[in-house]
Amino acid sequence: MHMLQVAAPLAPLERTLRDFLLLGLLLTVIAVGAAFLVGWRIAGAALRPTREITRQAEAIREGTPSPTITAHADVDEFTRLVQVLNDMLARLDQASAIQRRFTADTWSYELRPIIDKTYGKWYFAFNPVFGRSWHGPNVTRGWEFNPNVKISYDITRKIAGGIEYYGNTGPATEFDPISQQQHQIFPTIDLNVSPKWEFNFGVGWGLTPATDHLIVKCIVGRRFSWTHDKGARLKMPAGGDMVTAGH
Repeated sequence: MHMLQVAAPLAPLERTLRDFLLLGLLLTVIAVGAAFLVGWRIAGAALRPTREITRQAEAIREGTPSPTITAHADVDEFTRLVQVLNDMLARLDQASAIQRRFTADTWSYELRPIIDKTYGKWYFAFNPVFGRSWHGPNVTRGWEFNPNVKISYDITRKIAGGIEYYGNTGPATEFDPISQQQHQIFPTIDLNVSPKWEFNFGVGWGLTPATDHLIVKCIVGRRFSWTHDKGARLKMPAGGDMVTAGH
């Protein structure tokens, strides 16, 4: 019987496999690192407008003149967000300016003529207000004009429904831009609960950016008669003032 044995060293093959394994691990590490860097750059570029918006929003403080966010955004969603934030800041700045104008004057006076008329169950009132500041930043604005109107209908002897309008147009000689004027509409209900007491309730909304969007008002009226006329009737003009008119 004859036997032939052939042998070859495996070290070169093992070394080649080991080299391929190390090369594969190295390429995997490089690929993962490259993917991380690319993803980090993409995420940073995508979130850069958010960081700019946040930084500029944090930098805005009360009293900043005409605060706006100028962050550049290529994505439509971020562009829309910047527009919405700037619109909100503009409204807040405008409301703050109106509040300062309203509260900064320490002395002022008003003229409130009242023109009203009753036709059957209908009641009409026009209550224009002319006001001027004596002392404060609005002295130079001169006379300001606030038109007020009320129309109501007696549903029953004790209940009347109506609509009221309140406005502030600014100086009478040169009205403010419409966006800075205040115009409010109130559907209202009047309750004549007794000969001496009356309640006026309304929920209204603003018609311009400078006006509050939703306003709730409630007026409690007490009738005072300066004479002994028992037929005196309470008139509630649009300005909410109580006037006792004799018949």
